[in-house]
Amino acid sequence: MNRTQTGLIALAGLALSPFVPTLLAGSAATLLGCEIQYMDAAPCLLGNWDIGPLLTNLFFCLWFLLLTVPLAAVILTVWGIIWAVRARKTP
Repeated sequence: MNRTQTGLIALAGLALSPFVPTLLAGSAATLLGCEIQYMDAAPCLLGNWDIGPLLTNLFFCLWFLLLTVPLAAVILTVWGIIWAVRARKTP
């Protein structure tokens, strides 16, 4: 695997990383029989602990996609421009 492929995989990982905590929160809520509310943390007990606020916060990580996807698009665009300029200079 060359550096370009590694970089593209890392860039995709950066852009899609907010999905991980959201999927974990959704899976945990489903397994525990809880619901995730948008306006307030619903009670969700795991043993003696209420993890409802934690699940709500993890679920809201999905909003970071509004930051990470455009950031990845800008990085990819700049990277493409640099690659095109370098390819043009090479005889």
